[in-house]
Amino acid sequence: MFAGSLFALFACTAGGDTGDSAEASVPFACDLGVPTGDGWAPLGATLELELGFQGFVLAQLQVRAAADAPSPVTATMAIEAEGAEAVSGTQPQVHFVVDGTSATSEPILAFFTGSYVSYYVGRPARVALRLEGGGGTCAVEGQSTLVDDDPCMHTGDEPICPDDTGDTAP
Repeated sequence: MFAGSLFALFACTAGGDTGDSAEASVPFACDLGVPTGDGWAPLGATLELELGFQGFVLAQLQVRAAADAPSPVTATMAIEAEGAEAVSGTQPQVHFVVDGTSATSEPILAFFTGSYVSYYVGRPARVALRLEGGGGTCAVEGQSTLVDDDPCMHTGDEPICPDDTGDTAP
C-alpha cells in the first residue's frame, strides 16, 4: 500500500500550481531531517510526535539543500506508520533560509489523522517528502520509529509543559 502511495507521490507533480508549470523541473539534491533547537538534524532512528494546536498530532520535517535551491517550493509528504492508515498532505510556500553554502527549509508539518499520540508511538514509519517549485524538484524518503519523548504541547512560540506535579504550565 505504501509503495503505491510513494509511487504516486514521486511520479506526479505536487498538488497546486507552483507558477512554473511551463518550465522543466530540474532535480536538486536534498537531505531529509527535522528541526532542532540548534537548527537542523538528519532524520534519525526516531521521529518525535507532537501534540499541537487544538489537539492535532503532528511531526515536523525539514530539508537541507544547497544554497541555490529554489524557494519557495510546495512540499508534498506521506507517512505510513506500520499498522496504521497512511497520512499525506501538502504544504505550499515553503521557503529556504540560506546559511553560507547550504539552505534549510522552514519546518514542514505532517498532520496525523488520529487524535491521540499514543496510537502512533512505537510504530516504525516510512517518511516520503517531495519539494517542487521554481523549476526544481527534490524527493527524499527515510524510515523512523514514531516516539513521544516530549511531554509538552506545542501551540505557539512557547510550548506548554507539565511541571513536577503533572499539571501543565506555560
